[in-house]
Amino acid sequence: MTWHHRAPKSQIRRDEWIPNNKIRVRHDHHVAWHVLFDNFNAKKICKRFERYWNEFGAKMTSTEDQNTIGLNNREKSWRLLFKGKSLDQIIFEINSIWLDPRELLTARTIEVVVISVIRRV
Repeated sequence: MTWHHRAPKSQIRRDEWIPNNKIRVRHDHHVAWHVLFDNFNAKKICKRFERYWNEFGAKMTSTEDQNTIGLNNREKSWRLLFKGKSLDQIIFEINSIWLDPRELLTARTIEVVVISVIRRV
């Protein structure tokens, strides 16, 4: 288990305190998150999520055991974090565990997934 800073330390002032900012996560999940989203802010996570979902994420969330041979690191990381989860479950998990607690991702599906960020008050 490792500590994940939901709002990366590099993006907050030293004297700033953010409630619920640290959470314990599995080490392999923590690494997978950073492979996908580095230390990005919510807007950049939003853009990356859209891209990943539309390129490979939607088809990789099935519960079927799929061979990982030929998958790149981002695809493997996506499968580790989100395999078997619906889009709503993934968004809930991102908001509850990974994302800056002051932000909130929402999703709507048209022909592709559109992700947006809402500032929590």
